[in-house]
Amino acid sequence: MFTYQTEVKYSQIDSDALMTITAMVDDIQNCSTMHVAKRGMPTMKLREEYNQAWILNSWQIVIDRRPSLGEKIDVSTIPYEFKGGCGFRNFLIEDENKEKIVKVNSVWTLINAETGFPMRVSDAAKTGIELDEKLDMEYLPRKIDLPDTQFEKKDIIKVRRYQLDTNNHVNNARYIDMALDYIPEEADIAMLRVQYNLPARKNDNIVVKTAKEKNAYYVLLENEQGELFVSLEFTERI
Repeated sequence: MFTYQTEVKYSQIDSDALMTITAMVDDIQNCSTMHVAKRGMPTMKLREEYNQAWILNSWQIVIDRRPSLGEKIDVSTIPYEFKGGCGFRNFLIEDENKEKIVKVNSVWTLINAETGFPMRVSDAAKTGIELDEKLDMEYLPRKIDLPDTQFEKKDIIKVRRYQLDTNNHVNNARYIDMALDYIPEEADIAMLRVQYNLPARKNDNIVVKTAKEKNAYYVLLENEQGELFVSLEFTERI
């Protein structure tokens, strides 16, 4: 397990002074990059010297509560398995009382950074990473089962430069930013699942479609040919 301590900053909160979902995602992404850097294989070294990169396959983010402005939190990552071309990581956000307020499962795929094709997890990509026991949580499938209902087309978003990461793809958290615009502000989200399919790049047009079933909101982000970039499921607390 690798942990860093931080506190919730003003730029990370919403109008209720609670940490936004995307700010939490930013923090856990930062945790993984800090972890691999501390263990001797920074993200850019893996890319530049070995022509390899980790890309995110899926998130399952379970939110007990969102921390508030100024609250001190511990952000941890727990790599627990390598299998074929995938790496599996938990993340955890704890408050000052060591209460687990956010639990995350994530699946990552190692790719050849030049071709974009998946590859088996290499020794370089595993440098210094010690596997630990996975978190005690309910593990849902990576694939999101979409409701058998009509999705409504809501918008078209053009990808901007500021939304890109070092792979020149839209950053994982920025898709969530896009989708949250189509979720009711008053919705208390208890769990978010994200399935990444195709990477969106600068100047791509992203077609937004939404649907709701029971206590879950679904957002599809597609290209103009109907191919899926990302699917998201926001489950409201009951």
